[in-house]
This record gives sequence, C-alpha cells and structure tokens, in this order.
Amino acid sequence: MVQRGLDRGTSVLMNEYSACQSSVESLDASVWQSGAIIGLASIGTFALIAANNPRVLAVIIVGIFSTLGSFAWWRLANRWWSVRDAKIERMRHIEEDLDVSGQSHYIDFMDDLHLGRSSRPLPPEDPLIRTLSRRYNIQIGRARELANLEYERKGPKDVLRLFPWTTLIVWVAYVALRTIGPLWEFVRFKFFVLPIWGW
Repeated sequence: MVQRGLDRGTSVLMNEYSACQSSVESLDASVWQSGAIIGLASIGTFALIAANNPRVLAVIIVGIFSTLGSFAWWRLANRWWSVRDAKIERMRHIEEDLDVSGQSHYIDFMDDLHLGRSSRPLPPEDPLIRTLSRRYNIQIGRARELANLEYERKGPKDVLRLFPWTTLIVWVAYVALRTIGPLWEFVRFKFFVLPIWGW
C-alpha cells in the first residue's frame, strides 16, 4: 500500500516535470519567434519610411509606435522568462524530491562551470569540475564528460535587452538627420557659401 502511494506520487511528479519541460520549451520558442517578428517588423517599417521619405511628423509618429512596440515586447519577453525560470526551479525541486540529477542540475552545473570563462571545453583535471560535481550531485565521470562539451554561457537576454534601445536610437538618429540635415544645409549656405560668393 505504501509502495503504491509512493509510485503514484512519483508518477504525479514525473507528469508535472514533463509538463514543466514542455512549457519551458514553449516559452523559449515564444520569446524567439515574437522577437524575430518584432525585429523584422521594425526593420521593414524603417526601410519603408526611409524609402518613401515622408514628412518628419509622420516619421516621428511611426518611430514612436515602433519604439513603444519594441519596449512592450521586451516587457512581455521578461514576463515569459520569469515564468520559465519559475518552471525550471520547480523542475529542480522535483529532481531533488526524486533524488535524481536531471537536466536542470546539469544546466546549473554547466552555467557555474563556465561562469566568467570561455565556452571552450575544459580539461578534465580542472579542480572546479570536482567541486561542482559534488555540489550538483553529478558523478565525476559524467561531470568530466559535460565539461568536455562546448557550452555557450548565459547571455541572450543581455543581448536582446539592447533591441528596444537600438530601435529608439535608430529612430532618434533618423529624425535628427531629417530635421538637422536641412537646417545645417541652410546655415551652411547662408553663412559659408553666400559670403564666399560675396568675395
């Protein structure tokens, strides 16, 4: 009876683990797919505006909406990442409840192993491998096999954080060129070209 209860509890945890894993993959896909759509829309909008050369007011309005869209996407992506991180934490807890070292432990091990280092494989005698293998309850042989993999450190979020700001800077620079350019041409003509002709 106790064994049956344990089996049922294990089954429930495994099903929850599987659901968390699927959800994490879905959230990751949502971030990247929506980011690609927003990025292409921003580039396309800018190219369309630059090709048609509309009035500056129209450029400002379109630029504002494009930039606001980028920042709204960034907030949404952060929400998705927060939910994703919570689900990964739940997976880690399930692994601890089942007394297994699953994928979340492996990812934590690799993140810590490559913290402040390159993504290149590490030599098997690196002392950090043994230290972290104990912390994450991973057999030393398996830990060395993991350390022999190329592993890209955490960072896409830091790169994507630049996207809304890049959008803002591009639109501000374009509006500045559209407004300051003609003004500069007028000043140059009035104070430099005409006086030279007067000589």
